[in-house]
Amino acid sequence: MESRMSRPDPIRIYLDTWVWIDLMRGHFGQAPEYNRIAKEVLAKSHQAVFPLSFTHFSEALRQLDHEKRKKLAEYMIRVSHGWTILPAWSVIVPEIKNACLKFLGLPPKYDLPKLVFKKGISQLLGQVGTLEYKPGAKRLTPEMEQRILGTVESADTLLLVMETGLGRDFIENDLERLRATARKLESIRTVESKRAKNNDERRKFATVSYFTEEVNPTAIRFLLSINQNPGPFADRVFKDEKAVENFFQAMPTSYCNVQLTLFRDIYAKKVQSNDMYDISSLSIAIPYSDVVVCEKAWHSAVKKMKLDSLYGTTVLRSIKELGSIVAQI
Repeated sequence: MESRMSRPDPIRIYLDTWVWIDLMRGHFGQAPEYNRIAKEVLAKSHQAVFPLSFTHFSEALRQLDHEKRKKLAEYMIRVSHGWTILPAWSVIVPEIKNACLKFLGLPPKYDLPKLVFKKGISQLLGQVGTLEYKPGAKRLTPEMEQRILGTVESADTLLLVMETGLGRDFIENDLERLRATARKLESIRTVESKRAKNNDERRKFATVSYFTEEVNPTAIRFLLSINQNPGPFADRVFKDEKAVENFFQAMPTSYCNVQLTLFRDIYAKKVQSNDMYDISSLSIAIPYSDVVVCEKAWHSAVKKMKLDSLYGTTVLRSIKELGSIVAQI
């Protein structure tokens, strides 16, 4: 698939958290080797979209050093201008519905790129900003409500929250929760590795499991809601492995999530506590961004699973490579 970089829309560049940190260090003179690129990224930020994700948000909040957190938040907001990317879990259902419509030869229900990229903290959290009133309270005018919500969704508010951070106890409890989840996933991975005879069988197990738990219930409800019989639809989708693969790839976030998880479970030595954040953020960044800069291990995963060529995304593994892309904007 042809890269989206030549399209007229602003180029969308997703940066892993470590990239943001190194660029911030370059911008503030702590890493001279990144200074030029950091400043060029800032200079080109009005011509491109550098979205912030839930992962960026949570990792910034977990930074205990106030000065480091403040500088990171400041650089992130100056470059992103408040643009955010929807969390992966919030786009799963819209993607399933669009995939169903595609296979029925009908127009999509959602404009997914517009759904995925918006400004504001609500988008980053996968929520819709609203005002709640106590019982009996007098409602504000619609104009006043919009002004308040506009303030809540502003880049200044996002900066304020990120600068404030979280308490040490909360962070330590959260990290322990991630470690416990990693241990649980490692245990599951061990069982699955013994159950499957080879990697192909493991891929089939993963696909069947995902369809059974996530795709099928949503697809059936949606098909019934638009007066379509799920039976003939399923016969068409599941007629052979190629048809299943095509249908699955039409749900890019789900497909990327399963493929990246498979790569980790097959090739990684051990499940890491931050894997959940990495897989979740890359699952939506890869199909909807033009450029993604990630760790070398995940770069290898994307290349191995051919997700970059499938969704027309340029995937990089260094700030130097990013500098070459930004220079062309």
